[in-house]
Amino acid sequence: MVCRSSLQIFCRKISITVEPLPEIFHTVYSTASIIIFFGFQCPFHCWFDRFVLDLCLQDFQGIAKKWYIAEKYSCMKEMISWSSICVSLLFCLLSNLHAQRSEAWKQANDRKDRYEGTYSRQVGNPDLELVSLTTGLRPYVFGQRKRLKLRFYSPSASRYKLHAEDVKGTQFYWWEDKHRQTSRGWHQSPAGWPVDYLLRKLNIRANNLGILAELEGIGRKKFAPVQVYSGGQPSGISRYVALLRLGRAAAGGTYTVHEGESRRGRILLQKGVAARSGGSILALSIPAKVLPAGTWVFVELTLKERGTLDPFTYSFQFYVPASS
Repeated sequence: MVCRSSLQIFCRKISITVEPLPEIFHTVYSTASIIIFFGFQCPFHCWFDRFVLDLCLQDFQGIAKKWYIAEKYSCMKEMISWSSICVSLLFCLLSNLHAQRSEAWKQANDRKDRYEGTYSRQVGNPDLELVSLTTGLRPYVFGQRKRLKLRFYSPSASRYKLHAEDVKGTQFYWWEDKHRQTSRGWHQSPAGWPVDYLLRKLNIRANNLGILAELEGIGRKKFAPVQVYSGGQPSGISRYVALLRLGRAAAGGTYTVHEGESRRGRILLQKGVAARSGGSILALSIPAKVLPAGTWVFVELTLKERGTLDPFTYSFQFYVPASS
C-alpha cells in the first residue's frame, strides 16, 4: 500500500504554496488522490514514497517559489510597461496644453489682432521643449513706443501658429498671432506687438523672450525661423538661434544638424552640450553659412540624464530660406 502519510504531507505542501500552481502540480495531486482512493498497490510504492517526500521536503518549494517569482516578475514588467506608456501620454498631453491657451483665456485676453496676457502655472514640462527659433533678438528699449515686427519664410502655402512667451517661465506671459494662413514666400505678421504694453509691465527683456512659428499641415515639428525687428527690415541672416527648455537635469550631450528632413542626411554641424539643470534654457546657435539655402534641415539633440546617464532626445526641422 502506498504510504498515506507521505501523500498527506505532499497534499499539505501543495495547499500552503501560492495559487494558481502550474498544471503539472495539479496533475500529480490528482494522481495521488486516485491512488489513495483505490488503495492501489504497485511495486513502485516505495519509490513513490521517496519521490513524494523528496519533492515535498527538498524540491517542491524551490520549484514553486521560482514559478511564483517568474509570474510576479512578468506581471511587474507588464505594469512597468503600461506605467511608461501612461507617463509618456501624460507628458504629451501636458506639452500640448502648454503650447495652447483655452478659449476662455483667449476671450479674456483678446487684443483685436492678437491674444496677449498671462496664464496660470502649468503642472509639468516635457523632457525637452522648443520654445523659440529666431534669427536672433536685438535688445529693445522701453518707453519709446516701439512695436515689434515679425516675419518668416514658408516654402509653401500652409497654416501656421505664431506665438511668444517668456522662456524662463516666471512671468507666464503669452502672445499669439490671431492669423493662421500664409502663402509661399516671406510672410509678415499683421499682428501688433507694442513693447510698452505687457512686456514693459512684466519687465520682459529680449533675453527672456521666446518666439516660435510652427508650420502646420506639412509635417510634425516643422518650424520657420522668425526675424524680429522694430525699425527697418533686416538685410541678412547670419545665424539661427533655437532655445529649448529642459524638463529634467542633463549631464551633457550633443546636438547634430543634418541636411534634409531626417537624420539620414549628411551632417552639417555637430557640437557638444554642457551640463544643465532642470528648468534651465539651452541655447543652440547655428551659423547660417553652414546651411544650404532653400531646403529643410533636421536638428537632433541627444542628452544624458544627470545621475542615471539615461539618454533622452529631441528633434525638430526648420526651413532655410533661399534669400532674406
